[in-house]
Amino acid sequence: MGYYITPSNSYYEGDKGHALDVEVPQRPSYLYDWNGAAWVINAALQAAKDRRDADETERQAAKQDSAILALVDATQAQLLNYVNSNFPSLATQGERNKFALILSMLAVALRDKVR
Repeated sequence: MGYYITPSNSYYEGDKGHALDVEVPQRPSYLYDWNGAAWVINAALQAAKDRRDADETERQAAKQDSAILALVDATQAQLLNYVNSNFPSLATQGERNKFALILSMLAVALRDKVR
C-alpha cells in the first residue's frame, strides 16, 4: 500500500491504480496540495479553515455570554433549581440554599458589569 497522485493531481492511498500515477509521501492533511516535488499548503483551503475556526470560536463565546447572562438575570428560585440540578455533591438542602444565595449575590454584583 502506498500514496499516489494521478495525472489529474488527485491523491489516493492504496495500491497503485495506473502506471502513470506517481508515488508520493503521505499527505499531511487535506489542506496540502502536491506541487510535483513536495506537499505545500493550499492558501485558499487554509483561509477557509481559519474562517471556520474563527466562526466556531465566536459561537462558543456567544454560548458562554448567554449562559452568564442567564445566570445574572435568574431569580432566586431559578438559581436554586440550577444548584439542585448541577451540584448533587452538596449533601444538604441548606448547603444548596447557601450556594444559590452566593450565586445570587454574585449575579447582583455583576449585573451592571456584564450588560
